[in-house]
Order: sequence, then structure tokens, then C-alpha cells
Amino acid sequence: MNTTLKKIYLSTFINSFGSWLTFLAIALLVKEKYGGQQVVWVFLVQTLPAILFSRSLAQLIPENQQERYYWVSQVLLALNCLVLCLVQSLPVLYIHLFIAAFLKSASTPLFNTLVGRWTPTNKVNEVFTKIGSIQTATLALAPIAGAWIKIISSSELLFFIDAISFIISIVILKE
Repeated sequence: MNTTLKKIYLSTFINSFGSWLTFLAIALLVKEKYGGQQVVWVFLVQTLPAILFSRSLAQLIPENQQERYYWVSQVLLALNCLVLCLVQSLPVLYIHLFIAAFLKSASTPLFNTLVGRWTPTNKVNEVFTKIGSIQTATLALAPIAGAWIKIISSSELLFFIDAISFIISIVILKE
């Protein structure tokens, strides 16, 4: 396996793992502080931007700017998570979710485009299959790790780990 593909896989794992930590932390935090009914709104607020903007946002970005926009989106996602280390009111959590989902509506298609660009043509299907498998694995592993971290520490640590995961994932890809 070539170095570029290893970087893509490692970056995908770190980025996805961190994102699931934040989602878990928000769901638990909202349930604990504001009640289970509010958790439904967490899912809706996070889903709405993806439904509304996913295709159109990425298409607005010129091809020669896609990589730069991807890097910027990851830094903005990291900053968005850091805000949650400081403030966790219900309105701030909803704003965070909306901003994160909005940014991911652009960054996910951009990442897929970049992966397609960085991958040898004969390996594209294999690479996207492995990326999907990695993301599925993080869906299983992150809640276990996240629950353990939350029990021994706090939601703030989960938000911080996610913020760092965005930065680490782009550093890996840029090496």
C-alpha cells in the first residue's frame, strides 16, 4: 500500500473518530442537562444542513481551490469544537451542530473529490470501500472510548479531542 493511501486511511480514522466523540458528548450532555426530548432536536439540527446543502456547497468551490477550502473547513470545525470546551448552553450546542453540519456538507464532498484525485484510478473503488469500513469501525469504537472518557473526565475533553482530531487529520494529509 502506498504512503498516500495510508495517510488517507489514518486521517479518515482520526477525523471520524473525533467527530463521533463530539456527537456522543453532545447527545449525553443534552440528555443529562435538558432532557431526552431535546436529543431528538440534536439529531434534526445536525441533519438539516446536510440535507439542504450537501450537493450545492461543494459545487460552488472552484476546482483549483478545493484543497484549500478543505483545509480551511477542518480548521473551522476544530475551532467550532473548541467553543464547546467553554460554553455548553443549549443554544450554543444547537448552533455548534448546525455550523458543524454545514461545514461537513462542504468538506465531505471535497474530501471525496480530493481522495479521488490522490488515488490511482484502478484503486478508487477499493479506497472508498476501505474508507467506508474505517468510518463504520469508528462508529463502533468511538462510543466505547467516548463513554469511558466521559465517565472518568468530562464532555469538554471529548470536545477537545475532536478539535485536535481535525487538525491532526489535515497534518497527516499534508505531510
